[in-house]
Amino acid sequence: MDQVGLGELALGALVFLVALVLLARNLRPTAAPGGGDEGLRRRVEALERQVALLQGRAAATPAADGMGATPGGTLPDVVRATLLAGNKIEAIKLYRRATGVGLKEAKDAVDAAERELRGR
Repeated sequence: MDQVGLGELALGALVFLVALVLLARNLRPTAAPGGGDEGLRRRVEALERQVALLQGRAAATPAADGMGATPGGTLPDVVRATLLAGNKIEAIKLYRRATGVGLKEAKDAVDAAERELRGR
């Protein structure tokens, strides 16, 4: 396995371990009466946002770049996941890092992707 493959494997393992730790911390029984399912749903959503944010930060580092985005091209998976997790500002930041475009261009691209995702 080459160095890039090992780096991606290590990054994936790190994200998985962080997700497990967050899951263990966030899935404690709820104290509110009748809030079991709703409390669990909120915690799972929060966990999904945290994992997407961590994946975005990890993927945005130069060593693990590989996002493959080009201005006007397809949206990188990590940017899409961050957007789906409800963190539009972080998605814009990640798109800027991946493509090197300005703030307005990144916002326009993420807005267009958001409209496309809603249209599905």
